[in-house]
Amino acid sequence: AISLDGVDDYVTVAHASMTFDAITESAWVKLNSVSGTHTVMNFADGRLRILGDEIEFVFGGGCCFHDTSNVNLATGQWYHLAVTFNENTNSVIIYLNGVQVLSGNETGDILSFSSSFFIGAESGPSNFFQGVIDDVRVYPPSLFGR
Repeated sequence: AISLDGVDDYVTVAHASMTFDAITESAWVKLNSVSGTHTVMNFADGRLRILGDEIEFVFGGGCCFHDTSNVNLATGQWYHLAVTFNENTNSVIIYLNGVQVLSGNETGDILSFSSSFFIGAESGPSNFFQGVIDDVRVYPPSLFGR
């Protein structure tokens, strides 16, 4: 697990270039704040973030936003977050602790990935995470609903 101060802490991971049409991102998080925007991870152009006390997934160069409502995340509590996007079925699904909390349709594309993978911030860097992140995972296929 990594503890991040929400000011300037983050991790970058370099890797080989890749292209895919479906993705699953997941992580365990414990928040120290539920105000502002806190990026859990920024992989390719898919950003899994906490926006206030809700979960947000942004992709497609920032064109496509999917936000939960009434999730009401709290500080000091562990949560498992996961998001899947499949550009062939145009589906976005967000999970909280294994329970689907958002299902949406989107016609955007996942861009080819050639830059660093950010944990705890967006590329730039910006929107730093304040709290603890553990067990970050990214899968090229969409794992849920199979």
